[in-house]
Amino acid sequence: MIACVGPTSLHKQWICGDRDFDLMIVHYGDGDSYVGDGEYYIKAKGTKFNIIGDISHKIPKEYEYIFIPDDDLAMSCQSINRLFGIARQYDLKICQPSLVGYYSIPLNLHSPGSILRYTDYVEIICPCFERSTFESCRSTFNHNSSCWGIDLLWGVVLDHPKDAIAVIDDVIAIHTRPCYQGDNYSNNNIDSPQLDLKKIIEENGLSYRRTVYKTVEKEEDYSKPSETRIYPNVDLMLQFCNQLGRKRFVDI
Repeated sequence: MIACVGPTSLHKQWICGDRDFDLMIVHYGDGDSYVGDGEYYIKAKGTKFNIIGDISHKIPKEYEYIFIPDDDLAMSCQSINRLFGIARQYDLKICQPSLVGYYSIPLNLHSPGSILRYTDYVEIICPCFERSTFESCRSTFNHNSSCWGIDLLWGVVLDHPKDAIAVIDDVIAIHTRPCYQGDNYSNNNIDSPQLDLKKIIEENGLSYRRTVYKTVEKEEDYSKPSETRIYPNVDLMLQFCNQLGRKRFVDI
């Protein structure tokens, strides 16, 4: 697991528990306050995937999967363990947890009742790569400075499979910060990332559309009441996100 972290990172909660993964901290902020939080520690500046591309040679070869989430995602250690387990179980090339909270791509929002959905797309916010796929996609990481649109190129690299890219609904990550409000933009002088996305789509004959090919549903008896099934109340989720210490964009 590789975390590019800044001053408000939530990564400490990811490692609270018995984990089946190692953590590489890539600290783009000032100081060394996160030394010792993971098995590896690197200082680097830049946008997330530009950094990953630059330091990829420092990632030890023995890891089967590489998960690269944004530092404003709330996740438990157990959920991350399960993400790696499902990726391995279904032999996924690229996957991501489903999202609740703030979002930009509706496809990646949590879908109750399914284990995963095979899609043509996962988002740069939290992709998990099978190792050989990571190596194949590495050339896309420095495609532009904003990193917008590079996630569309991963399907191109894999020749558009219908059973290898998935959103895992059995694992949920809470996106706690409004989209496009992170310090990635101000720190790296990025003004118009939409133009980077548009250029990738036009140059590769791609589309803004996102597709779900197949859903793997949970085996549950939905005729019976359950206290374990819950879907977030929007107002309460917004309150939770703001209470994690993010900038208050609304009154709560």
